[in-house]
Amino acid sequence: AGAKDQAAGALRNLACNAANEDAMRAAGSIPSLVALLTSGTNGARKQAAWTLRCLVSGCIANQDATRAARGIPSLVALLTSGTDGAYEAAFALKFLAPDCIPPLVALLTSGIDGSREWAAFALRLLANGGNAANQDAVRAAGGIPPLVALLSSSVDGTEEAAAAALCELVNGNAANRDALRAAGGIVVMILLLTRGTDGAKAAAMAVLWSLTYGSATGILPLVALLTGSTVDIQQVAAAALRDLAADNAANQDAVRAAGGIPPLVALLTSPHSPTREEAARALWALAGDNAANQDAVHA
Repeated sequence: AGAKDQAAGALRNLACNAANEDAMRAAGSIPSLVALLTSGTNGARKQAAWTLRCLVSGCIANQDATRAARGIPSLVALLTSGTDGAYEAAFALKFLAPDCIPPLVALLTSGIDGSREWAAFALRLLANGGNAANQDAVRAAGGIPPLVALLSSSVDGTEEAAAAALCELVNGNAANRDALRAAGGIVVMILLLTRGTDGAKAAAMAVLWSLTYGSATGILPLVALLTGSTVDIQQVAAAALRDLAADNAANQDAVRAAGGIPPLVALLTSPHSPTREEAARALWALAGDNAANQDAVHA
């Protein structure tokens, strides 16, 4: 076991030098590293994943060799193993799209606690930076509905990982925004704002901004939450509309067109003081430099 750890560590050190990438592939290192992902000690698996991450980063020949050695199933399996190598495996998978996307999406629903978080993290990396090809591939693989479902997970870290993945998936991608709306993502994101971690709340707000920016389609569900919901949800919906309307004439007009001003005015008499305060802030943001909204508030 110690020898495997040492050998994997030595290969990792070599792989960190781009000049060694071709030589290591020619020497047959990639199949050996893939084998270590499933047969080595925890330490050896982590080193092997780290080495593969270095080898496949920016090297198409090594990416192809890793696929040929069935490295993708082994890297995905490492996400479920509970070892320290999950982080390195997720980064290695980033460079193995689109083949890695279907098994990662499958892991969102079939994996054990913890592995779903890692699958969401890997999908986030794949979509990072507005990678349209990977964003589309995740949607085509059916990845958006299970990510929305994970926003209600009780497992630590999972809801935050899912929210962060969705944030990357909708970035600049209208089809993914539509898919998220269709999966009920707006309401779930609102609920996440009432109970999530700080990271989850930040991702949820970024997603809501992306979904609703200048879009009556996205704003309508927020307006609907102002009536018939619990006071906590009404408070968060008002706050979301406030943020969307601030210094944004298009969103101000969209909220008015969606019928958002009368329920916000009604919330000024809510028995829940935080809801009253958020409604007042939202109305202030909506009325700023917008004569039509000022008239609607006073109607």
